[in-house]
Amino acid sequence: MAGFALWRTDQQQFRVYAVAIIATLFIGLAMYFAVPTAPPWLAAEEGYLDGVLRIPKVLSHELTPGAYESGETIAGSNAVAAMPSLHMAVTVVIAMAASRRGPFFALSGIIYVFSMAFALLYLGEHYAIDLVAGVILAAVVFTAVEKRFARRSFS
Repeated sequence: MAGFALWRTDQQQFRVYAVAIIATLFIGLAMYFAVPTAPPWLAAEEGYLDGVLRIPKVLSHELTPGAYESGETIAGSNAVAAMPSLHMAVTVVIAMAASRRGPFFALSGIIYVFSMAFALLYLGEHYAIDLVAGVILAAVVFTAVEKRFARRSFS
């Protein structure tokens, strides 16, 4: 939705947003190969952590027994994609792009980032360090892309 809104209202900022999203995803993927990290839910399932419950799995089983397992069979599961959190990184890119539209959108972006962080930690999808790495990745990429586009528009 944020991308569509930018595309309709500010083509230059949309380009920054789109390139930042794509670059963040590619760099994050490269980091998964460099630093394969199991998410907390998987570490708990394999007995390395205590107290981590995969809430979506439990809830879906309560609603429709076997649904989660069927979905996992069809879509698979990524056991090495925790560091950095691309959930967090993409959220931060969206929030940074939104913040360029004014204070209301900046505040909305901040709320979105903190909500995503809470959900990722609570649901056992990521460690806190994964979120920090995702925030840093997104901030560095977005800032670099924004500066690159700014130099291009003045040259």
